Amino acid sequence: MTYQGYYVFDVRPLKSPEPGMDFLNEYVLVGNQIQQQAKYSHKLTERTLKFSYLQSSATEREWYRRFFDSYKGRYGKFWVPSWKRDYSLAVAAAPGASQFRCVQAFRSSALRGYKRHLYIPTDSSLCTKIQAVSSNLGEEVITINPYFVNGLVIVGEIMDLYLCRFDDDSFRCEMVDNGAWSQVQFSFQELQKETP
Repeated sequence: MTYQGYYVFDVRPLKSPEPGMDFLNEYVLVGNQIQQQAKYSHKLTERTLKFSYLQSSATEREWYRRFFDSYKGRYGKFWVPSWKRDYSLAVAAAPGASQFRCVQAFRSSALRGYKRHLYIPTDSSLCTKIQAVSSNLGEEVITINPYFVNGLVIVGEIMDLYLCRFDDDSFRCEMVDNGAWSQVQFSFQELQKETP
């Protein structure tokens, strides 16, 4: 599946070890410290995602290696979902809806990022861009484009989708359970400045 010209790496990772997410919140000191006060210029918040994947055969292991090689380590860009429920619907979204209401979570209060995309893993997975967010009586009203063609039920997963590159230059695979399985851990770096 592709979205806005980039491949969506929609392979569900293992739940253990727990997927990791680190935040890069860089800033530059732009003023001298005067009486214990300083001025900072904040940069965009970018995330590092870490997921583990299990392979049951040499064929699967080779698929992951080819995928890694095809993006040349830190060079190529692709989409990666967060693989957690980032949004909890307050009510079901009707087919053709360009907005949905979710439980307010104040996720963006300490984050600086301008472009956000969503991934909804259904039978016909949907990727969409957040156009606007507003608050209304303890709920967030999120406007998206493109809209929900098939609607969305309350129990459905809605997760953030990040434009990323690999955050590692080498592919490492660990054999587990006496060689019956193999496991690879990928680290992805968000590219907020390059996100369409």
